[in-house]
Amino acid sequence: MDSLKLPIGRLMLKVVWEDGSPIAEAAVSLKRLLDNRSYESMTDQEGRVWFEDMLFTDYHLRVNYPGAKFAIISRNITFSGDVITVEAKRSQIAVKVVDFLGNPIEGARVKVSMSGAVFREESTGANGILTFTKLPPIPTYRVDVRYGSVKAWGYAYPGQLLVIKLDVIRLPGFIIQISALISIIPYLTGAIAVLIAILILRRILARRRAERELF
Repeated sequence: MDSLKLPIGRLMLKVVWEDGSPIAEAAVSLKRLLDNRSYESMTDQEGRVWFEDMLFTDYHLRVNYPGAKFAIISRNITFSGDVITVEAKRSQIAVKVVDFLGNPIEGARVKVSMSGAVFREESTGANGILTFTKLPPIPTYRVDVRYGSVKAWGYAYPGQLLVIKLDVIRLPGFIIQISALISIIPYLTGAIAVLIAILILRRILARRRAERELF
């Protein structure tokens, strides 16, 4: 009795965002539902990926966000020889980094992540604003900001402009850290008190000298 042989072929996937733009360098895994055999590869710059000698059958497809172990597509597909195009939904947020007085901070490093998966990391420009598009649509994003040794963080919702205020004051040519300023206030207070005491003492001595000269 002859065994049944299923047709095989080259399976090509095209992975895109919902606006049709390709998702490059995304890890792709396929699991054949027939026997749970797995296949893995990565999309090219056009969002394409190929698997050779694949049975015409059903597979479970998982696509991770580029550079992160976070699924943006998880669904079953059926391979019958044609190119399969799959779309991922997306979202976006904006982040503005300012100093203690509300002035924009240039050169702050901003990281967008959730549950250990880092989605994007960039530096702010002159206006202190970064817009992160093509993020996976999740309820909240964690935003971490680093500017030198100063760090801050917060949570952003899809479509939100999150303002992160750093404990620094930006002046032309240099930055003052609020914590450093607070730490020297006791010393400044003491120095000012000593200066005032010296001025008062000098005035008293000058007055006594003037009184002696009168007599």
